[in-house]
This record gives sequence, structure tokens and C-alpha cells, in this order.
Amino acid sequence: MTKIEVNTCETEKALIAIGQSIIDRAKDISNDLDRVRSITIHAELNPDEITTFDITKNYIALLTERGVKI
Repeated sequence: MTKIEVNTCETEKALIAIGQSIIDRAKDISNDLDRVRSITIHAELNPDEITTFDITKNYIALLTERGVKI
């Protein structure tokens, strides 16, 4: 098993960067929430890579017949 050294300062910077990016995109993320069941934010911090994260909107499906919800 390989031990990975964790740099507290770099981890803090990565978390702040993710948070700031979410704040900056909050208006876009919160658009089109009709039928959104949940929003998932997945981030992976790796000391050797650029910090990345994914935001996924999980929608519910409603069966409609001729424009009327069933």
C-alpha cells in the first residue's frame, strides 16, 4: 500500500476552489429545477491532479397523457 502525503494547505485551497466555483455557478445550477429530485455534487481531491467536481441533477419522470399528469 502506498502512503500518500496530504498537504493541508493544498487541500484547503482545493476545497475553497470547489466552493467558490459552486457559488459562482449557483444561478446556473439552480435553473430548471422543475422535476429535479436531487442535486449531487461529487468531488475527488487527488494530490497529483487538478481539482475537479461533477454536479448532477437527478430528475423524476412523470407519465403524462395528452398534457395531463397521471
